[in-house]
Amino acid sequence: MYNLINSLDIHSGSIQALATVVLVIITFYYAIKTRDSVRESANNRMDNRLPVIELHSIECNLNIAGDTLPELIRFCVKNIGYGPAIDISISISDFLATDFGNLLEGKKEDIFSSDFKAEKGTIDKIKALPQELRIVNISYKDIFGRKISTSAPFSIIQNTHGLYFKIDSWKIETPK
Repeated sequence: MYNLINSLDIHSGSIQALATVVLVIITFYYAIKTRDSVRESANNRMDNRLPVIELHSIECNLNIAGDTLPELIRFCVKNIGYGPAIDISISISDFLATDFGNLLEGKKEDIFSSDFKAEKGTIDKIKALPQELRIVNISYKDIFGRKISTSAPFSIIQNTHGLYFKIDSWKIETPK
């Protein structure tokens, strides 16, 4: 027992240095884990304010009054997320685009619409698109500046009031 105590006493400086290195490594490990936890908490806070724009419908009123009036396309959207959507833009198959503006978070039943005056023949161009190219794209930003994109293929239904674009399925690309 005496030899053990004597040995520890002789090497006390080395033992203390080794213990200090081990404590520094443990402290560094906990600092990294705390930083990761803070980042995860910040990401969760941002994701809790994520807007999710859903296209409710697209309607086209065909120009039945003559060639002088533009064709009207109405985009109806709703924000089913929990944060405002900023700088919303909607495009159909990359050739028809409109700026929708901003949309605050709302109740699930709140639907907002915006009319877009298209050039004559635009609706015919949309109707002529093959099914695989009939895609609606919506892009917008959240309050943290992250860009969000959604897209959906659509099919065209003719009724007595004009055309109705039926959205088939949504694909939402979450912000990075």
